[in-house]
Amino acid sequence: MKKLLMIQARIVLNAKAMLMALFKKARLTKALIAFAAVAGLFLFSSESFAGTGSTEFNAVYTLLTNWMQGSLGKLIAAAFIVVGLIAGVLRNSLMGFAVGVAAGLGLFTAPGIINAVVTATW
Repeated sequence: MKKLLMIQARIVLNAKAMLMALFKKARLTKALIAFAAVAGLFLFSSESFAGTGSTEFNAVYTLLTNWMQGSLGKLIAAAFIVVGLIAGVLRNSLMGFAVGVAAGLGLFTAPGIINAVVTATW
């Protein structure tokens, strides 16, 4: 009787494991189909309208860009580097300094990157 119960329990566990594997495969298949559909929409789009909108926010964007690439941006980038250097010294690691340099570089070069991405043409 014990052996029979153990065999039944093992069969139930194996069936449960097989069903779980099938459900995982089904979810993966659905996710792959959804990804392929979205990728197909992007691949077969005919035109790109990035950067061809109206000009309501040009003044604000120009102001922020001038701040980030002007003396204010240089001051903030230098502050990032100094704070990162202090954090690196306190933690006995150069990672704080590296993060500070990366943040300063990112702040200073972000407007150029944004312009390159948004005004891209095919």
